[in-house]
Amino acid sequence: MAFETYRDQFPVVERMLFLNHASEAPVSRPVRVQVESYLDVAMGDPDAAPMSIGRCKELLAQLLGGTPAEYAAMPNTGTAIGIVANGLDWRPGDNVVVPDEEYPANVLPWLALSRLGVEIRRVPLRDLRVDLADVERLVDSRTRVVAVSAVEFLSGYRNDLKALGEIAHRHGALFVVDAIQQAGAFRLNVDEAGIDVLAAGGYKWLLGPIGTGFAYFRRSCWEQVRPVLPGARSLAVGPAGWTGMAEDAQRYETGCLPFSLYHGWTAGLEMLLEAGVDKIERHLLDLTDRAVAGLRARGLTVLSPVAHEGERSGIVVFSKGTPEENDALVKRLYSQGIVIALRLGRCRVSPHFYNTAADIDRFLEAL
Repeated sequence: MAFETYRDQFPVVERMLFLNHASEAPVSRPVRVQVESYLDVAMGDPDAAPMSIGRCKELLAQLLGGTPAEYAAMPNTGTAIGIVANGLDWRPGDNVVVPDEEYPANVLPWLALSRLGVEIRRVPLRDLRVDLADVERLVDSRTRVVAVSAVEFLSGYRNDLKALGEIAHRHGALFVVDAIQQAGAFRLNVDEAGIDVLAAGGYKWLLGPIGTGFAYFRRSCWEQVRPVLPGARSLAVGPAGWTGMAEDAQRYETGCLPFSLYHGWTAGLEMLLEAGVDKIERHLLDLTDRAVAGLRARGLTVLSPVAHEGERSGIVVFSKGTPEENDALVKRLYSQGIVIALRLGRCRVSPHFYNTAADIDRFLEAL
């Protein structure tokens, strides 16, 4: 199915040129209809409303690997990473290895461990890239976690997850990945990459509403990472009531969830699976190729590492000059109905699969 056929599912195309999916994807028609179908039932009989957490977990496992039992519903990425940070049995002198310029969700939970005598080792970036040799140099026998973003939010650099996971596991460390800038846009499989914990909010490339998200906990780490926010949903339920801690990753869930939003999210996940993430990846590479060539032709500096396809993502970061010039450019484009982002003084463009080459050309012409 041609990606253009999906454009009607995104009403945003009638209002503006939206190229900011690394921030938050516009809600699609199928997701809205699905949310409203939940509310229609809940207005009459709340107990009959479809609590679609299980369906979301099935779809996430199809999309990202693992089994549905290894997925837990999470409100955001930071909560999931915080559970890992607080759920391990730390000892003074342990360390966590994490790249520089990570999003706060993958930094602050680790930094908070300093009170326990845990060292946070920051991997320096080289031309905005994470160098495997630098990671190898910092990881040792006291490393408990290697934590990275699948795609770095400030540069669009896509990490070599398989190689990083191998480094972590050679030293007995858990490999924790913030997937929010890759899942749904580029292929990602927890088994192929050797990921122990994968976390992401659902509201970017995964086409869910804000308030949806997940954490994948590989079965082998369930005994290492204890639930730190236990609540009613952490428990297994039998005919006579609660029977003890859930025997799957649901043990990491706490209480009531926004079930209407998760019910809506199933429509977004189904759309991605129908379109095919391998085809979405190829389409985004074509769109970003076009953007990179056009930016360079106009004398703008492309900051994202783009020399090798394996380091590319759906994000292109560029600069007109100073942070002030970039801020003015983003605001001018917005006044013309074109939405990109400013992140720490840099311009960031991030199309999705329903965007077209004509969209990229319109953006370039507006520069």
